[in-house]
Amino acid sequence: MTGNKLHDACRMFKHACSFVDCATFCEREPKNIKTGVISHTVACIVNSAFACEVFIKALFVYHGKTVEEIHGHELWIPAEELDNFNNHIIGKIEIIKVIE
Repeated sequence: MTGNKLHDACRMFKHACSFVDCATFCEREPKNIKTGVISHTVACIVNSAFACEVFIKALFVYHGKTVEEIHGHELWIPAEELDNFNNHIIGKIEIIKVIE
C-alpha cells in the first residue's frame, strides 16, 4: 500500500477484476473440453469470492479505511441497523444466473 487512497483503491480494483477474469475463464473453459471437470466450478466459485472481497475492501480503502481496520471478515450488519439497510435497497433483488 502506498498511502495514497485513490491509487491503492485503483490497484485493488484491478486485482479484483483479474479474479473476475479468472472466474469467467473457469466458467467458460469446461464447455470447450469434452469431459467437464468439477474443479473448474470450484475455481470459479473461489475466484468469484476473492473478487467480491477485494472489491469491498477497495471501497473501504477508497473511503479512508486503513488495511488494519478492514482486516478480517466482519462485513455483517448489526440487527439494530438491518431495517435502515433494507430501506436503502433500490428496486428488486433478482437472481440473474444459477450455476448448477
